Amino acid sequence: MYTSARHFLLAGIVLGLSLTAANAAEAASITREFQVAIASGDLAGETFFGGVTYDDSVLGDDTVVLFPGEFSLTFDFLGTTFTEADDAFGFATVEVGESGHIRGVGYTVDSVDSPNAFFGFAPSDDSIGDDFFYELFDATGAVIDAGSGTLASVSVPEPATAVALGILGLGALVGCKSCQTA
Repeated sequence: MYTSARHFLLAGIVLGLSLTAANAAEAASITREFQVAIASGDLAGETFFGGVTYDDSVLGDDTVVLFPGEFSLTFDFLGTTFTEADDAFGFATVEVGESGHIRGVGYTVDSVDSPNAFFGFAPSDDSIGDDFFYELFDATGAVIDAGSGTLASVSVPEPATAVALGILGLGALVGCKSCQTA
């Protein structure tokens, strides 16, 4: 029984490595998730999420700035999903670090719909900091809340890595049960 668990574990490793190699061999669309943790204002303590999708062929050894047409962006804020098309100035940008993680977003929305809000991301310089700001308005246009927060890239494992880790975990579990019954 112990030998079959080792074979299963070895098969999982080989499968995981082959899936990872196949993934790396071709240019692919990458989606990086991010979150905004609100630090001030009435929304303090709340977290909002978004994502940026871009072609991995833009990645290199340095930080890259993506311009309109080179990425798609979604951001869920107060029950509404905003996209790069909602940028008030029509010139949203995304800064991607050498590891592929989001370092900054240049994006501003002036929404008169629900929520009646003005918010934006300021591109980061060297580190992610207080780089999200918002203002909420009432029906007359008066500011009823304003605040800021921080942008952080959320690590999500690549699908091949998740499959390989799952197979490895299952193999280890089977192996441990086989060792205990022997």
